[in-house]
Amino acid sequence: MSIVYINTATKQFQIGRAGHHATLYYKAKEQEIEEIKDPGLGLGILRNSDFSQHLEVSVRTYNVGDTLFLYTDGLVEAKNAQDEQYGLSNIKNDFLLSATKTSDEIVNKIYADMEQFVQPTPIEDDVTCLTVKFLN
Repeated sequence: MSIVYINTATKQFQIGRAGHHATLYYKAKEQEIEEIKDPGLGLGILRNSDFSQHLEVSVRTYNVGDTLFLYTDGLVEAKNAQDEQYGLSNIKNDFLLSATKTSDEIVNKIYADMEQFVQPTPIEDDVTCLTVKFLN
């Protein structure tokens, strides 16, 4: 799980990760993807105030055209008939190819590619995707 706080006045976002896969950050000016994988302990492992000591929050400045892509492990771990996972490299490739499109088009492209990859094997885990596009 990741949490993102966006401050549109300063054009910055803060992000913290609690043991989840890296958030993907498309930087439009550079036309590249950064994997944001700051240290963070999985949510629910510690059930006391010590949890905050295991969570690192970082701050980044965004530009118009930049995009965040957050997703659950079900997307990465979706398997085909040969027991191969869809994997982060496929997600990054699809995201890079579609990052300049709308949020719906990004999610639809990645999900459709994952579905094609796993066919005819049914998807066994939840698959949730979220994009955040910085438009101004």
